[in-house]
Amino acid sequence: MRMALWQHPKRKTLRRVYINGMPGVPRENKLYFEPIGRSRIGIRLVAGDWHEHALEQLFEAGILDSAADLAGMSLEDVVEASEKEPAAPPPARATRGPAHRDAEVAALDPRTIPVPDPVTIRVDHREPPELFDALAGIPNVEIERAELPMGDIEINGSIVIERKSCRGNSDGHTDFEASVIGEDKRLFTQSEKMRLAEGCLPIFILEGEPHQSQQAMTPQQVDGAISFLVTVQRLNVITTYSVHHTAYVLVKLATHDRSGLGYVPPLRGKKPAGQKERLAFVLEGLPGLSGAFAQRIASQYDTLADIVNASDEELLSIEGIGPKRLADMRRVLGGG
Repeated sequence: MRMALWQHPKRKTLRRVYINGMPGVPRENKLYFEPIGRSRIGIRLVAGDWHEHALEQLFEAGILDSAADLAGMSLEDVVEASEKEPAAPPPARATRGPAHRDAEVAALDPRTIPVPDPVTIRVDHREPPELFDALAGIPNVEIERAELPMGDIEINGSIVIERKSCRGNSDGHTDFEASVIGEDKRLFTQSEKMRLAEGCLPIFILEGEPHQSQQAMTPQQVDGAISFLVTVQRLNVITTYSVHHTAYVLVKLATHDRSGLGYVPPLRGKKPAGQKERLAFVLEGLPGLSGAFAQRIASQYDTLADIVNASDEELLSIEGIGPKRLADMRRVLGGG
């Protein structure tokens, strides 16, 4: 983005600073600053439909701190601000990879999860002490040590979780591995019991990397066991890094189950900058209007009010707008 000071060759009072190469603005659009009145102090930005977008870019580039700055600036001030050395970029994040991700997961703290409504997590008394310690003392989270008839963990009385460690035991086999190839083959009986249970959401948590730590199972056998749980038994499978990470996931599951996501996710992507593009963006949300139709309507009107107040005859004259599509639009917009 470059600033160019321009002065009319004959009219000395006619001066502007043109903005060239602003990201996101087509080259044919002219953006410039001009003085307000005859004083050298006090300027305004002329950008048409791109006014708000241009201000955002100028703020981001550090040329303006706020739109109010323009009242105390001259054209020379704008040029000078654009020529300043840009601020140093923030230091690059550490190289991503397994070690970096391990550190990220280790830093997760279940106590940082907002729990707006009380939840209950019942943990079988045979589970490791580290799991109880990681869950202790979290506001609105009641932890109960119990002897569960099914699974290792129960959340809010409706989610049943079987936790399988994928890390080696004293005999060299992991809990997950032993449950698949051991004499009792308990993974199959446990999953069948969970599959047949009514009124619960069954989940298997595989704690640790299920492929790397197995001593007597090939990768194909690991994949087969997971595929069996998902496709045959119709169970949910979640992987975690460690007992600490499992505790974090348990609090997250309990909170989502009781309170939902906690916010309404946006249904659409980033909003466009230009006025016509914004109008088309709004129209595209109407029933029966594709992006092409929305742009076609926006090309003929300036605001949503203009469309609402347009007659049926005017709207029907637009290619592709028929009585049914018009009726669908009117149900939402009204007017006519």
